[in-house]
Amino acid sequence: MVRFYPHEGNEKEFMKFWSSFLIAPAMIAFAIWIVIMIVAFALEAHGKFDNPTVIIFVLFQVMFTVFMSHALWISRAREQSKFNASFDVITKWITVVVTLLILSQFWPAAEGVIFARLICSFAFSIFLINWLSRQIKFSFAEIDLKETKRGMRYGIPMALSEISGVLLGLVDRLMIKHLMNDFSAVGIYSIGFGLASYFDQVITNAFSQAITPVVNRLYKTQGEAAVLAFKRKLMNFLFYISCGFICFLVIAGRDLLLTLAGADKEPAAEIFVIAAIFFSVMPVLKVASTGLLLGKRSDIHLIVILFAAVLNVGLNCFAIPTWGTIGALTSTCFSLTVMNVLLYSFCPKPMRCLPEVTAMSRAVLAGSVCFLIITGTGILVAQSHWARVLSTFALVSVLYGGAIFSTDSILRQTLRSLVHKKQ
Repeated sequence: MVRFYPHEGNEKEFMKFWSSFLIAPAMIAFAIWIVIMIVAFALEAHGKFDNPTVIIFVLFQVMFTVFMSHALWISRAREQSKFNASFDVITKWITVVVTLLILSQFWPAAEGVIFARLICSFAFSIFLINWLSRQIKFSFAEIDLKETKRGMRYGIPMALSEISGVLLGLVDRLMIKHLMNDFSAVGIYSIGFGLASYFDQVITNAFSQAITPVVNRLYKTQGEAAVLAFKRKLMNFLFYISCGFICFLVIAGRDLLLTLAGADKEPAAEIFVIAAIFFSVMPVLKVASTGLLLGKRSDIHLIVILFAAVLNVGLNCFAIPTWGTIGALTSTCFSLTVMNVLLYSFCPKPMRCLPEVTAMSRAVLAGSVCFLIITGTGILVAQSHWARVLSTFALVSVLYGGAIFSTDSILRQTLRSLVHKKQ
């Protein structure tokens, strides 16, 4: 939807676009869902499900979840990231409240949780239908199946890429269980790696909702040079954030894990710190490689991710028996690095961009000085894990953030312009 969005189109072109890229795929998806529901009810009638209530609830929720995803991608294509962020936060907290209410007052079981999510998804879908009616216009008569097929040729490899990415992230846990025959090792690895992945999500999810539509619009309306200029504005800023996270994690990463997961999860601390440091750098690599999909080469994107997944499996066969969970972590991080390097190499040359050497040097130097001050002077006196986390975060923000802000005049000008624009 984002890649084919007609930024400079007229009203008729927009109606054709929404009809072909939203309504037609939605009808196809709904038809597939109907078939699956018929099969599910037939299986349930023959007693094939141990818990048919859960299965039916989940399948109904799938329909609403897919619909909400479509609606939110409409707002992303229209560069309405504020609406997306607000909707995401509000709906998550409403779901938490409704789930707790149903569990405590009506249905204290796993089915109650699923039912709460189902009714929330239904209510949110009704809200989005009302919102959509004010945002876009479509007509079944305006559906152009050729355009729909063109979008599907791009979208299906992207869907397979998402599935391959999930497998790439899960195969290490499956292989730990198979090669080590130790389920406790799977739990330790899952806790450390899973919590660490949020460092990637904090940056990537926040930026991707705004960056992806903007980069797509710049590419279609102004060309590769505009995309390169936009990426150059972002790269230094992202590298500063990544180095700040790394400085914080080196000092207080273990305390953060124990605060989040509890003192009994200390064996996962090493996995968490190493993985979190790696995931702090991932957003820089992702933005650097942005450009391949702008040319709609989702086929190459899929091949690269599949290669990374196969590489991860091959490395795990040697690394897990030799080094255990650390070997699995090393294999996964190496495979993800190879994947992003390949995506960068396939990115068209006019859009390739890395952080400036001066910015990288500034960030590394500021982070090193910050680390030495905090660890060498004994300024961090807090004893409890949560207090050390908060103290370290505050100290890194002041010492590291202050050093970056005071030495980068371009960053200061950019932040001031954003403040003035907001005012």
